[in-house]
Amino acid sequence: MRRVPSWPCLPRPIAIGGPQLSQQRPSSPVRQSRRERRAAERGIQRRSSRATTQRPAWRSPIVLLTGAAALIGVVVIAFAMLSTGQVSTADLKTPGDPTPKSLWDGRAIGLASAPATLVVYEDFQCPACDTFTTQIEPQLVRDYVEPGKLRIVYKDFAFLGPESLEAAVAARCAGDQGLFWPYHDYLFANQKGENKGAFKRDRLIAIGRAVGVDEGAFGACLDTQAPAQAVQAETSEGRTAGVDATPTMFLNGTKIVGVPAYPELGQAIEAIVSGASPAPSAGAGSSPGASSSAAP
Repeated sequence: MRRVPSWPCLPRPIAIGGPQLSQQRPSSPVRQSRRERRAAERGIQRRSSRATTQRPAWRSPIVLLTGAAALIGVVVIAFAMLSTGQVSTADLKTPGDPTPKSLWDGRAIGLASAPATLVVYEDFQCPACDTFTTQIEPQLVRDYVEPGKLRIVYKDFAFLGPESLEAAVAARCAGDQGLFWPYHDYLFANQKGENKGAFKRDRLIAIGRAVGVDEGAFGACLDTQAPAQAVQAETSEGRTAGVDATPTMFLNGTKIVGVPAYPELGQAIEAIVSGASPAPSAGAGSSPGASSSAAP
């Protein structure tokens, strides 16, 4: 497209005399004074200067303002996403051996009438608790819980820091919607060291999304004091019972500290089922190489 100049056209010189005189000889140019000529020259110079210094289109004030507004919009959206804690469920690890739904009973699994009951005090940040939950508990479920011989009851002993309390609160809030056990499994599958951000609110909400909670009710529950008070009360209950490390469990009242060897734990359960007293070895403590987190 041919560019149209932005400055006005100059007026043409006007001829002197009528039509007949113009036909007889060329009209004489209008004489200008020196002042008029200089003024005309300055006008031409100013227009020429404007033409040579005209801004590119991208430097137009409208274009610059539009670009700035778009950039601000992107920054605001990004900040809003960060501040609201938008963590994708794709960032979470899926539990490898989830607790069977058919066994869920609040924060317990198995029949209430089972002859053996294992009460387990755990902290969701405790690595030894993760070992028990992911390696020992699935075997107990298959061999003793599903056949109706054992009932496992989860108890909070949240003592490793603020994220322990936050995770326990979130698990209780999921439990209010009947989803304690899948939430429990996701928490242990997504440990990342003590108080390093694995159980901050945004990730706890993402875990809730992964297990299918009603997010509105879940978020409201997180903002109430009742679940935190319940976690703290149960932790105090554990201290009164002699818990000073996690995991600590009680098999029909017999205290077991740390991660027990599975064969010994199985023998103790079988002894209860058969009507005998629990084997003393079951309360001896941890299997070789197992670790536990001690309370201060």
